[in-house]
Amino acid sequence: MSRALSPRAAQRFRLVTSLLVLGMGNYELWRIHKGIHPYWTPRLEEAGIVRQRNKLAEDASIRKEAAAAAEKPVPKAWIKWTDLNGVPIPTLETSIQPTRKN
Repeated sequence: MSRALSPRAAQRFRLVTSLLVLGMGNYELWRIHKGIHPYWTPRLEEAGIVRQRNKLAEDASIRKEAAAAAEKPVPKAWIKWTDLNGVPIPTLETSIQPTRKN
């Protein structure tokens, strides 16, 4: 009896299948994150989990105290963050600086 797929074809099939599943899973997670998923978004909103959206300063729903607090200077943080495709990651600025002062 012969096998349906050769070992190399079976390995390639598993690779392609796993990449497709990974891609579709990431797409579904992105839809949930953006709040546009037809199944999970309404259920998360019912549970009180709502994605926070940035509001413009001209928006009437923002109080003046919140706008004033946003304009205050922020103290210098030890870890600085960079936005990489919507994902906050720590920068390497603190690890690049020398520790000794010569």
